[in-house]
Amino acid sequence: MSYMNYCRFLIGMFMAVLIAKDVRSDAFSKLELKKLEAVHRAVEALQADWRAVPRTGPFQEHRANLHVHSHWSHDSRGSIDEIIAAAKATGTSVLMFNEHPADHYDFFTQGHQGVRDGVLLVPGAESNGFLVFPTISIRGLKNGSPQELSDLIRSRGGLTFVSHLEERMDWNIQGLTGVEIYNTHADFKDEKKMIESLRSPLWILKVSEMVRKYPQESYSALQDYPSDYLKRWDELCAIAPHTGVAANDAHQNVGMKVRWAEGDIARVEDPLGKLLVELPLATIPNSVLNREGKTLGDELFRLQFDPCENSLRHVGTHLLLSEFLVRHCR
Repeated sequence: MSYMNYCRFLIGMFMAVLIAKDVRSDAFSKLELKKLEAVHRAVEALQADWRAVPRTGPFQEHRANLHVHSHWSHDSRGSIDEIIAAAKATGTSVLMFNEHPADHYDFFTQGHQGVRDGVLLVPGAESNGFLVFPTISIRGLKNGSPQELSDLIRSRGGLTFVSHLEERMDWNIQGLTGVEIYNTHADFKDEKKMIESLRSPLWILKVSEMVRKYPQESYSALQDYPSDYLKRWDELCAIAPHTGVAANDAHQNVGMKVRWAEGDIARVEDPLGKLLVELPLATIPNSVLNREGKTLGDELFRLQFDPCENSLRHVGTHLLLSEFLVRHCR
């Protein structure tokens, strides 16, 4: 695992320190050039001071990303190639997918699994309030209650983690593997001003250059200290051990693209291809559109706030694996 990439991951932790006393600040207020520059300089200083400490013993440290969505989920278009490329760029060697189940596919048999380009792929689903990683296909099985679903997965050697803890603070499921102690989407849901701004194509165009210059810092602006999650995790661990995991909830579905439509119209779409609005091209500054060599129907602008690389770098779960497992993950 690259310690440089681990330092980049600490961008989000730096943002959390700024508000660690439960003083919540909307991400919108952090999306200012001088603030993003300050975060960037602080991370660079941390990287310069970082000293790698060799790990002794039979275990190797591996960075994993859980709660990752791909094209199998209805709200993502991420291809496996770009997700693996993002994993390589962020020092991730284990990807644990959690697709939204659907009738037209089996997330276990058709989902991403095996080792590809040195990255271990584990199929799973976001189902009935859990991140589930079964060892067999559960397609067509009636899940019953949350406790029954967890029992079914766990009895066959699978893993179950409570997902979106903010919606399930009263759950007391026996025999769990653990719970999410951070969820990117849950963090994002609190950013009311930022969410409102993201509905404005003109605002996205306005901040595009700043976001492109500081992509990770802009993404990490959403991070708040997860005090509610950590408090609930402490309560559950007082009852029984619960493994805490970070949930990337990576979708790659926040942003905007502009296509050249007939009549010199700008067709503004979201990353999933849904039409947001149509505007005359003349209303969009030429400085943000790339029309050189383009023809009707071509894409003139794209800004992705949550590309896979940013999502996977934002948080991670670190695993200690034996030499035997390490060999089989390469």
